[in-house]
Amino acid sequence: MELRHLRYFVTVAELLNFTKAAIRLRVAQPALSRQIRDLEDELGVQLLERGPRAVRLTGAGATFLDEAKAVLQRSDEAVKAVRAVANGEAIFGPGIADRLQHFLSRPPSDPNLAFPQLTSRETEILHLLAKHRTNSEIAAELFLSQKTVRNYVSAIFAKLHVADRAEAGRLARDAGLGERSVDQPLR
Repeated sequence: MELRHLRYFVTVAELLNFTKAAIRLRVAQPALSRQIRDLEDELGVQLLERGPRAVRLTGAGATFLDEAKAVLQRSDEAVKAVRAVANGEAIFGPGIADRLQHFLSRPPSDPNLAFPQLTSRETEILHLLAKHRTNSEIAAELFLSQKTVRNYVSAIFAKLHVADRAEAGRLARDAGLGERSVDQPLR
């Protein structure tokens, strides 16, 4: 039995008409009838009841239709997976995919892990940016000059590839920064 036989059977079973199925499959109708008969002989069961004007599925045919569709779907998935791997993609089963999605959808428990490119002082300032603090407020809270805070903020924007405070604050809040009290240490 070949996948071709399954495709032929599924098409005939869905259309319940050999002529229409042959047209859709782009094969001659007598050849299609012969292929279905060969499949029935191989299985040792009648899948279709052929009448003068109509085709009907037998009980075995209805069962085989469901199974044939599942095999064809799985075959298509296997081809897609092989092509994806050949193109350098990774393929994960449903269990691994669910765990990855859960892991990647939650912010890291340690905000320093969310922005490894930032120093701990830059992460601290980003935390305060996420709380909508101004440069003056950050400077007073961290005992820094406003110019030093401006330099840190510019470095944070460059490292995070953001254009402004709003964008930096949104990134930080998405990662879980700005939610703790100011007294809680970052590390």
